[in-house]
Amino acid sequence: MLGSLLFAWWGGQRFDANVKRWRLFADVINDVGLTLEMIAPITGYWFLLVACCGCVCKSLCGVAAGSTRAALTAHFARTDNLAGACLHAVCVWLCGWVCDRVAVCVLC
Repeated sequence: MLGSLLFAWWGGQRFDANVKRWRLFADVINDVGLTLEMIAPITGYWFLLVACCGCVCKSLCGVAAGSTRAALTAHFARTDNLAGACLHAVCVWLCGWVCDRVAVCVLC
């Protein structure tokens, strides 16, 4: 949590300038965080440090992705339809989440 607060404080003014760059950063840092969390069990003595670095990377992803989401939604929205575009994005996410839950229940 401290990492995401510091990152938001540091990068707050920078997110609007280069939206695509920060979105790419969010995707890459999320992959780095997931990789660190997956290899943490095999690091032995360094487990706690590697696992914490993975969590920090994922929290940085959340800040960067959340900060750029509004600008990207506004870019793709039609004139005077920002609320509809936001609703569409939430509906797409919700449908994906429901499909994931159903697939997990069916396969397990």
